[in-house]
Amino acid sequence: MTPRVLMAPPRFLPAIRSERSWVPDSPTLDRGLALKQWHQLRALVEALVGPVVGVPAEPWAPAMTFTRDLAVVADDIVIPLMPHSIRGPFEAPLTHRFLASLGLELTTTVKPLRFDGGNVLADSHGRLLVGVTSDEPATAFVEAVRFLETATGRPAYRVPLTGGRFPHIDMAVCDLDGQAWLVYPDALPGFDMTDPAWNELFLGLPVITATASDGEQLACNLVVSGDAVIGPPISPELIRQLTEQNIHYHRTDLSELRKAGGGAHSLTLELPG
Repeated sequence: MTPRVLMAPPRFLPAIRSERSWVPDSPTLDRGLALKQWHQLRALVEALVGPVVGVPAEPWAPAMTFTRDLAVVADDIVIPLMPHSIRGPFEAPLTHRFLASLGLELTTTVKPLRFDGGNVLADSHGRLLVGVTSDEPATAFVEAVRFLETATGRPAYRVPLTGGRFPHIDMAVCDLDGQAWLVYPDALPGFDMTDPAWNELFLGLPVITATASDGEQLACNLVVSGDAVIGPPISPELIRQLTEQNIHYHRTDLSELRKAGGGAHSLTLELPG
């Protein structure tokens, strides 16, 4: 069944200034260019993945643009979230109401889960990979992960992250349709494929590593649909390695959206068809 993809146009408020940008040395965010790049991404998603369901992004709910953070979707299970790093409580009820209007059966939570959907990866192997930035995660984080395990029926595996500018697992790890992995080592402290623990985590499958220049382009923050992958401009060498795994890479300029920390994966959320 063809999935639907949730996307919300950029409504960043206030405008991302250079000192607040994910790209520290960049000029102020150009909202017009960000919207143009968003429409280009949307066109690729519609051509390669499935129909896009547009959700209004209110100016006072800027996190709506990062639709990946709004819910966890695993198989046919949809769990609305309250994104962790937002300024106010608007995104959660707006998202819940909109998803319900699509006729989706939503998993009920006792209270909104303060958790970013971009920090949990429901992989092709029946697992949840969850990014952790501390050896002793907060109690609320641990409780949220336990709830996600119970609700999805999938075991959760912790993946260490550097945090800072790379707070989410989808900025460091990409599941290439169950055939291989793309990872950014600089965002994964202690990453070493000679370590049996890392090899076990990636199930002995091929692991492609992104260089620093590609990692800074959010090269792991990709939309994957079968052998089609959508992402930012990356190096010819990385494209060559992806091609060796029979991956067809479709590039689109996301430089303006990246100033707000958004990549192709962050800006999309696949829903059950």
